[in-house]
Amino acid sequence: RTAFSFDGTNDHWEWSGHSDWKLDPSYTISVRVRPGGINTNWECPVAFSVVNNGGPGASIRFKSDTIRFTHYDTNTTYGLVDVTSPTLSDDTWYTLTQVYNTTTGQLSGFIDGAVGGVVDVDNNGAALGALVDPSNTSASITSQAGNWFRAGMRASSAYFNGSLDDIRVYNKALTPEQIASIYNSGDSDMNWVIPS
Repeated sequence: RTAFSFDGTNDHWEWSGHSDWKLDPSYTISVRVRPGGINTNWECPVAFSVVNNGGPGASIRFKSDTIRFTHYDTNTTYGLVDVTSPTLSDDTWYTLTQVYNTTTGQLSGFIDGAVGGVVDVDNNGAALGALVDPSNTSASITSQAGNWFRAGMRASSAYFNGSLDDIRVYNKALTPEQIASIYNSGDSDMNWVIPS
């Protein structure tokens, strides 16, 4: 496989401050991960923040017994899906996908194309959608100086140890069938897909 490797200590990749990156309130993040040393500390293969560190934004994280899909506003969690089965193993590839759907008001976490969990996001979760709405030019992601997308970390305490491949960010909530198709495609090249 062609993939990026991260050492779990200080490696990460960041894409920030690009005026052409716009997200609708609904979104999908998908990444293929191959953990290289799972332990009891949180590791974060992918995350994005609309305004500086701490949110609003989203992240996919895991530790030895939990995979966590998070949709959050500044310092407050609005949607959290914790999946405890299956647990991840070292040196095995997995596809982790997170979907936030403003139409249904739900956050979903998928592991290898299958639903791991779904939660209703409280009404305050709309704050993220308002900030990333591209039609709202006074508060869209493009007007925020501190927006970023990171691979390999969220913050200094959540570095990822292992390999990442096929990172995708969609400007919409994908259906379960589309998510299964991504998993079944077996794509092995590093891709940054940001379709409209």
